[in-house]
Amino acid sequence: MRTEPSPPATLVRLLLLAAFLGAGGPRPRLDPTAGAGAGLGVHFAIAQAAAARLATADAQEVLSYVTELEDRAECGARDGCSVATDGQWLVLHRCVTAGPAVRPGRSGGPPGPLAYAFLGTRRLAAPADFFAASLLSPAEAARTAQALAGVGRGWLRSRFRLLGAGDDTAFDHAWEAFGDLRAFFARAASASRAVLFTATG
Repeated sequence: MRTEPSPPATLVRLLLLAAFLGAGGPRPRLDPTAGAGAGLGVHFAIAQAAAARLATADAQEVLSYVTELEDRAECGARDGCSVATDGQWLVLHRCVTAGPAVRPGRSGGPPGPLAYAFLGTRRLAAPADFFAASLLSPAEAARTAQALAGVGRGWLRSRFRLLGAGDDTAFDHAWEAFGDLRAFFARAASASRAVLFTATG
């Protein structure tokens, strides 16, 4: 009897991830290597009052606030209140959530704080050209910072290889981006800041 071939493992992972990312908002265009198709990821450390406003803001208000942050000289990477992971964000998200796209908090899902590093705990109303917009409270950002601090190079490399996300050079770039992200979260936690993440085209 002729049997149908099994779908490639990478395709299965991406379909599962799409189901996870799609809850509560527009689905990002996914790319197996987390390159251009993943959008450009940026984290911002923001005041708790601003986070409270964003939680109930509409898409236009979210866009206006992000534009204001981007235009603000004092909120640049040099000053430590933002960090860009660019197209690396999706592959790093997949690494720290172990690949399976189970929503955090559900049985069998990834550990919360690591899973929250990119997609947060609250999905925001995202403008049309956003792939994702999410938020962490100061307390959640602090827990995420602690979890990220415990991730070593060897652990991340094993996840990276499991996902088939690229060669050693690609991993070196991902590890550099992860180091920047970890340092950013440590600064945000020490300042008791909330964290806003956006991925835009």
